[in-house]
Amino acid sequence: MVDLKSWGYNNLITLIDLCNLFPEEFDDGFWLAPRSLYAQHLPQLTALDAMLADQPSRDTLLNVLQFRITGDYLALAPPEGSQYCPSSLPRWSAPLRLVDCGAYDGDTLDAFSVAGYELEQVACFEPDPRNFNKIAAKVRAEDIPATCMPCAVSDHTQMLRFNAEGSGASHVSSDGEILIQAVRLDEALPNFRPTLIKMDVEG
Repeated sequence: MVDLKSWGYNNLITLIDLCNLFPEEFDDGFWLAPRSLYAQHLPQLTALDAMLADQPSRDTLLNVLQFRITGDYLALAPPEGSQYCPSSLPRWSAPLRLVDCGAYDGDTLDAFSVAGYELEQVACFEPDPRNFNKIAAKVRAEDIPATCMPCAVSDHTQMLRFNAEGSGASHVSSDGEILIQAVRLDEALPNFRPTLIKMDVEG
């Protein structure tokens, strides 16, 4: 965005702008949503902010909301190394007992390995069938101490419709082409006692 403006382009239309101009075309559009959605969920966003334990996390939430409402990419901080092990936060308690929600193809496991973490036990949840096959094969081939479940996670156990794209954009959708099982973590892992729960999900 900055480069485009320095080259003389001033009337820039971003994905955020397009989503607000044509919201009906972006239904269930991965991470995009019209500005009105955030106003509707202000109580939940306020509650989320209160749950965050450190200022960098609260700043990140505010910056992301500002970006999604205004479309101003300058609201976002520059990328900071690993998204799951940022250097601005203390290291997670190790060894990790990790619940990986939205496990995709195992990229999170790779990130923790590169960061030097020991994995004591991992519970991987990945509802997309193609992605699930990838992470299950990875866990088996690399002898990772993990259990893989072809499920989404939710606030209660239920069946949901799902768009299975075989990518990081696969997501729950009212008109999804397949049905998937969603589970409540407290019911699926009653005695797991995780030290870290990672959620990278398109709900």
